[in-house]
Amino acid sequence: MDRTIVDRAYDYQWVESHDLELTCPTNHLWLKLKIYRDAKIPVYFGGTLLECFIARNQFEDYLRLLDEFQLQYAEMSDGSLEMEHEEKCNYINRLSKKVTVLSEVGSKDDKKIIPPYKWIEQMKTELGAGAWKVI
Repeated sequence: MDRTIVDRAYDYQWVESHDLELTCPTNHLWLKLKIYRDAKIPVYFGGTLLECFIARNQFEDYLRLLDEFQLQYAEMSDGSLEMEHEEKCNYINRLSKKVTVLSEVGSKDDKKIIPPYKWIEQMKTELGAGAWKVI
């Protein structure tokens, strides 16, 4: 990654997500993370990665991964993995004791229609559970 790209984007980018870096790892992930840290742009692994850990009952392993890469942010989503909203909020609460949590409301399934009042209800509940922002 070119350092000047980050420098040019600095005024417009407040957080960076890296979902594919762990599913398709590169040899330069640590270097990329350092470049973002040096530019004071927080980084987090995307919520789908966390969903994969949860699906395999490896939430504690995910927490260790956050420590290993010294991440201060995490995204919690349930767009790919079906779970009760209360369970999602429990994960948000647990994560929020360790890192700043961004929560995603919605589904990747285009057939799953969520009415606006339900989105609002879920967003409020997730903020109450400890999410910093809902995306």
